[in-house]
Amino acid sequence: MTTAEPAPLSHDVKVIGLVGSAHVVSHFYQLALPPLFPVLKDDLGVSYAALGLLSTVFFVASAVAQPAMGFLVDRIGARRVLIAGIGLLGLSYLMMGLVPTYPAFIVLAVVGGVGNSVFHPADYSILTASVSEGRLGRAYSVHTVGGNIGWALAPIVMIALATVIGWRDALISSGIAGLALAAFLVWRGSLPRDESDARGRSDADGGDASRTTGFAFLLDVSILASFVFFMFLAMGQFGIQSFSVTALNAVYGVDLALAGSALTTYLAAGAIGTIAGGITADRVRDPGMIVAVAFVIAAPVFVAMGGLDLPFPAMFAGFALTGFAMGVAMPSRDLIVKRATPAGATGRVFGFVYSGLDVGGTVAPVLFGAFMDIGRPDWLYHAVALLILAAVGSVLIVRRRTGGASRRR
Repeated sequence: MTTAEPAPLSHDVKVIGLVGSAHVVSHFYQLALPPLFPVLKDDLGVSYAALGLLSTVFFVASAVAQPAMGFLVDRIGARRVLIAGIGLLGLSYLMMGLVPTYPAFIVLAVVGGVGNSVFHPADYSILTASVSEGRLGRAYSVHTVGGNIGWALAPIVMIALATVIGWRDALISSGIAGLALAAFLVWRGSLPRDESDARGRSDADGGDASRTTGFAFLLDVSILASFVFFMFLAMGQFGIQSFSVTALNAVYGVDLALAGSALTTYLAAGAIGTIAGGITADRVRDPGMIVAVAFVIAAPVFVAMGGLDLPFPAMFAGFALTGFAMGVAMPSRDLIVKRATPAGATGRVFGFVYSGLDVGGTVAPVLFGAFMDIGRPDWLYHAVALLILAAVGSVLIVRRRTGGASRRR
């Protein structure tokens, strides 16, 4: 839980910087291997399908381990789990460079996926306990943008390193960088707090920990609705990010380069919107309403993009507007979960709820791929609109059960 008295701004900035750096590294490792596939294919003597399996193994291991990591965060503390996760990621990539065989890569992809699973429960536990409540929206926005920066850096850095020093040394270097960050977090370990600190104080005061144990949180309607919200949101986001270029090419005959620029605009506007959304969340203090308004604005724009014969400049503007609106909702998305979380259960709740992203990401490719196969790429935009409106319904359930807007402290 957050501190009762606001911490100094300098303290919050340092904590946000540490956690944000960890999130950059997490997302960097998620995309560090795929840019090397063309050279790995020849050097390892395997197919692209076999290389793609490495990413599948990584994310499946992460998805399966994430809820368990949430329990571990609540039991032993987020700082230890976060450091261990970064260490596992760094070690997995270091060993890929040192033991460059495909069977070893499969095993190390599992190790890396387990390391990746710690970040959502650990990061949010630390931010929630360490950062003043009045700055949490901005803290969550920096965390989200940090992940996007990691995604953007991965192909640039890994291709550059592989070109200069070779892919094996590139993997070794990236692994060493992760281990160095883990060591740095050990050195700065006294700065971030997590809910294990608050629980220790509560136990010393004779507090009741009954709400923080076991699986009782799974019976909370607001937490289940949060999971459903994340599942619908992931499906909508996956549809736009993965299939919008194909849909633009098929529906409007736009060449792939121009269609790609529209998606880039969507993502850039989303990053700007995320920063604006963090500021808004800290001022308005009603995360459910912010998400509802942002999605209700975006939904008809998606419908128009799929159902009207718009000129491409109008489509381009639609991508910018919807990207910004979806970005504005992101910090409030996290605050919604924080509002629904019982004291002392941040790790397991965020671990469970964020697994909704993995479920949505598993279902969405089949759904949207089917639209492309039957020649109805325009349905992509209608489906995304329906999904985010369904997400609004889930958000309003959480908002009603958690009391709407919070009071300033």
